[in-house]
Amino acid sequence: MPKLLQNSSGAIAEASYPSSAAIAEGDTTPNPGITGEIRWSTTTSTLMQWDGSQWVSTGLRGQNLQRILLGSDVSNSTTSLADATGLSFSVKNGVSYRFRFWVVFQTAATTTGCSLSVNAPSTSLLAYRVEIPTSASASVLGFKRAVNTATTGTDVDSATSNLLAFIEGVLVPSADGTLIVRFASEVAASNCTIKAGSNGDLIALSNSSPSPFENTTIGIDTVSGTTYTAVQGDQGRIKACTNSSAVALTIPPNSSVPYSIGASISVVQDGTGQVTLVAGAGVTLSNALTLKTRAQYSMLTATKKATDTWWVTGDMATS
Repeated sequence: MPKLLQNSSGAIAEASYPSSAAIAEGDTTPNPGITGEIRWSTTTSTLMQWDGSQWVSTGLRGQNLQRILLGSDVSNSTTSLADATGLSFSVKNGVSYRFRFWVVFQTAATTTGCSLSVNAPSTSLLAYRVEIPTSASASVLGFKRAVNTATTGTDVDSATSNLLAFIEGVLVPSADGTLIVRFASEVAASNCTIKAGSNGDLIALSNSSPSPFENTTIGIDTVSGTTYTAVQGDQGRIKACTNSSAVALTIPPNSSVPYSIGASISVVQDGTGQVTLVAGAGVTLSNALTLKTRAQYSMLTATKKATDTWWVTGDMATS
């Protein structure tokens, strides 16, 4: 049934919705003959408006924003780069991304700096910059084009005091995987600590397959093996287990992956192998029947209730 709207003059008209067309910025066809008409561009994945002579972008691009917040401090007292567990996103092959991390850190001594980098799956494009403050008015700046290549701050103006570093760049993965912050201490046996409250943004911008909307909070990832431990980027996503043998999917403790309260992870038995949710060290998984899928295509969802307590709901086996 068509939707009817009443305008300011009281007239009733049928509502219309933007149609789609393969148009680009500056195109003069198709000519709708109506200045101000808006259509969805299948070329640029953005809303385009006819200005009377050509199509111009409205700037409302089909992009997806994800945000992550670090829930617990992470420390490293070595000069070797280590994962900043909790500052990570799942990324998909072929999608263009823009990323930015706000990294609050402390070091144990004024003579100890912090090293920062990122790790990611293989890429067809990666370029990023890292800025690390050494005082309230000075910083070290590094421009990188490869993973695990550190920018290192030489010292800090105050020990165990908060400083804010930035990592930002663009990424096009050539394989599915995880984008994660990595860090190290400048001086061996002297702590560098990334503080809870550090956070990050990831925006999917690709206009080609796979669609940027594939990496939304209900995105689907394939788990082909028989064991898997959830990572930070799995929050809000569906893990499709395809193995023909039994699959064990572990929900890790908050000390390992600090999901926010209310976070959820879903698992589907997409193969013939029954899937079992496994509690990591210190984790409680509360459920009505079992932690196993009932049959092929059954789904279970784990939702974080408290620090290390999760509810498990869904189509579960009785025994």
